[in-house]
Amino acid sequence: MTAALKAAVVYCIAGFAFGFLLGVIRVSIFAPRTGALLAVLIEVPIMLAALWPLCGIVIRQLEVPRNTLSRLVMGGAAFALLMVVEVVFSKMIFSQSPMDFIAGLTTSAGALGLAGQVTFGLFPMLRMSLTEHR
Repeated sequence: MTAALKAAVVYCIAGFAFGFLLGVIRVSIFAPRTGALLAVLIEVPIMLAALWPLCGIVIRQLEVPRNTLSRLVMGGAAFALLMVVEVVFSKMIFSQSPMDFIAGLTTSAGALGLAGQVTFGLFPMLRMSLTEHR
């Protein structure tokens, strides 16, 4: 279980860092030209395409066992940590309260972004089911 928790932290930090970079590009370049929803529609596939192999690298490097519990712990903990980091950064950078952050998830763009984050959390399980050999 320790490997899964360590992997969750590494996966979350790397995913957040890449997402932060893409978010800056989305907010400063795409959203003013296309609107928030289209900007997120552009960002999410790029993000997920980058996170899929990253997830595999973290799993291999930290030797996360190929079993359901370990992968659920890795993905679930990474998702939970990501949400905490997102709330903290939204407070620090945008002065948003946690309730404002949650309200943002109810918009079309916010819901699409959340769907991408949930997918991020499911990647450890999906990799086990789809790409890893027994």
